[in-house]
Amino acid sequence: MKVYITYDRYEHNEWFNLYQVTTKMSEVRKDYKKNLIDFITYGPDDCHSYQIQIVNLTKEEYELLKNHIDNTIEYDDKCMELMTKIYEESDPDSNCILFTDGCSDWIDMVDFWIEYKGLDENDRDQIEEDIQNDETLFQKVLKKYINFTYQL
Repeated sequence: MKVYITYDRYEHNEWFNLYQVTTKMSEVRKDYKKNLIDFITYGPDDCHSYQIQIVNLTKEEYELLKNHIDNTIEYDDKCMELMTKIYEESDPDSNCILFTDGCSDWIDMVDFWIEYKGLDENDRDQIEEDIQNDETLFQKVLKKYINFTYQL
């Protein structure tokens, strides 16, 4: 069956976190911005990758993954082998709808804000610090960045 899976992979398949497993692209479109906000808020961390991917799963595999949404899948988890296979078969040109990492998004988000607000690039370090230290500002900048950058 055709399944859309949204997940976070840590570095060398040390763990996975499932955000969403669904058979409907409409559900992916409805939730992807919320999931991106959760993912990007976690870092900047260049050891993570966030993907929305189309995969073919058996009904048993689908149910197994559905039961692990919002749970961390680690080495000793029976889902680990399946998630590793899914990640290794990802192809940005065919079955990967969205791929990003928290570190590049953080850099791009700050650059976006500087351009969006017409701020001085020479003040980048201070602007980044201001965004990091003000949760309200951070959420505002992040939401604008995601709305501008990611469209499904």
